[in-house]
Amino acid sequence: MTSQVRKQQYKTGEEIRLGDQIRYAGSYGIVTSVIYRRDGSSENQNGKGSNHAIALTITTDAHPLIFIDQAERDLEFLGRGYPII
Repeated sequence: MTSQVRKQQYKTGEEIRLGDQIRYAGSYGIVTSVIYRRDGSSENQNGKGSNHAIALTITTDAHPLIFIDQAERDLEFLGRGYPII
């Protein structure tokens, strides 16, 4: 049995990145970590594959830490980088 790993993107198609400002299940938050996997199936002539996100953690005003292994419908992209306080 083989498992398929999905590349993590927001429903609008943007790549998920560390520090992204998001809304999850109605609460505002940020992406606190992104876990990457090397994709050997897309190796170029130099023998180097590409990295893509396979899981992430987020922190919201309602929950201190949430692990997400599949980008969900409730994960909404708001902007890049940490908010300025």
